[in-house]
Amino acid sequence: AETVLPISEQAAEIVSGSTPKLVLTCWETIPFRYDDDETLAARKARVKAETALFLAVTDRARAALLEEGVAAERIRVVPASVDCNHFRPSPPAAEIRRAWGVPSDALAALYVGRLIQEKGVTELVRAFARLEGERTHLVLVGSGDQGGRLRRCAASLGVSDRVHIR
Repeated sequence: AETVLPISEQAAEIVSGSTPKLVLTCWETIPFRYDDDETLAARKARVKAETALFLAVTDRARAALLEEGVAAERIRVVPASVDCNHFRPSPPAAEIRRAWGVPSDALAALYVGRLIQEKGVTELVRAFARLEGERTHLVLVGSGDQGGRLRRCAASLGVSDRVHIR
């Protein structure tokens, strides 16, 4: 993923001059980002040269690739999404709610992901604390170095009984 990452350069080295083709996912929407750094600019150039197909996650990511000189026929926009015909909300499972300490009549918001600062999980707890009503609960499922911080944040905001970290 991304033209500037070392792992993308490693993939470019592997496919260089061989049959396998490199397909790269790109989220970056800022054209020429990192080009002021010689090492990163060289990496980007090599990765762009070896990539057969770019999967731009947004139209803005596609526009950035085009502006950087990638040919339009080498770019497809493939949004990050969920197939709503296959995955859809279902009634909450009572046993899961009991295990998590969420009352059966409560409205529950669920976050599943890494509990790291970059994900904004503390900001999520702070925003949740602004919701009124005892019927709302926040369940955070994941691991990372922010678990203790999240618990302290919830306690300081008086919502520890409605924030569940699993």
